[in-house]
Amino acid sequence: MKCLRSLALSNISSKLSLEALENTRVEYLDLEACRKISSYGCLGKVKHLKTLLIGSCARIENLNFVSDSESLEVFRFVNTRIASGDLSPLLKLKEVAFFDNRDYSHTEEEINAAIARR
Repeated sequence: MKCLRSLALSNISSKLSLEALENTRVEYLDLEACRKISSYGCLGKVKHLKTLLIGSCARIENLNFVSDSESLEVFRFVNTRIASGDLSPLLKLKEVAFFDNRDYSHTEEEINAAIARR
């Protein structure tokens, strides 16, 4: 699995651990309708991950993994709730897309405006 660069997982109904990705060279990860992801925290340790797409998956407790990531540039999430509501880690990225939520610290427009000003 060390040569794997792109991975898409869809409609996984059983419990899913992403920890096996830590020692890979995955650059692109697309998670769709994976409702039982145990934790996203290990994604911050996927050294080559540049693009992360998450749609209709288990809620994300916080975005600390974004802060921990050395290479993440693009993060898009839809129909997946960020429990902490703190989206400030997204300000370090190059491209972000999500649906606004009144419980979030920033709107998509605010995040992208701040990114554009850098």
